[in-house]
Amino acid sequence: MYEDFAVIPFIYTRARTLYRLADDLYYYRRRAGSITQRATLHSAQGIALVAEEALERCESGATGPLGAYWLSIFHKAFRYACVEASRVPSNALRESMVMIDNIAARYSRFAQTQAAGALPALQYRSRIFIDRRIFQAKTLVKRTFGLQLRPSRQAPLMIQPEPLGNLPTRATASSR
Repeated sequence: MYEDFAVIPFIYTRARTLYRLADDLYYYRRRAGSITQRATLHSAQGIALVAEEALERCESGATGPLGAYWLSIFHKAFRYACVEASRVPSNALRESMVMIDNIAARYSRFAQTQAAGALPALQYRSRIFIDRRIFQAKTLVKRTFGLQLRPSRQAPLMIQPEPLGNLPTRATASSR
């Protein structure tokens, strides 16, 4: 999950040239049940892994612009992991919080090795609590007014003829 989030930062560090295109090259379709519409412990772990890998790059001595780059990737991934953790079902919240707390503790140990006051402390617990309440309220409002995304209906039954041969032609049913 979230493989693009894990791979793109590494691609950027190896690219000789980067170009930005103003054109829309793809269409993103939101659908019920997709990984962006529901959070799971697995999805939170996937994003947290990106944060851990970025922090590992910082810990391994990346300096200058590259160190700043990996630190910014860490902060972005950590924040996103916190948002994802705030959206997991109640039965996965405790494990999500342990995971987030462990990453925050690792960051704190790393921050202590840096110049005094160079890196800010992570303020995340209250943000997760607030995000969770907002997400729950939005879900309730969407349910109340019938605005939640619904799974698309199954594709209609299509009739496809069998290939012609020595047999008479007859139609067969297909689910696609």
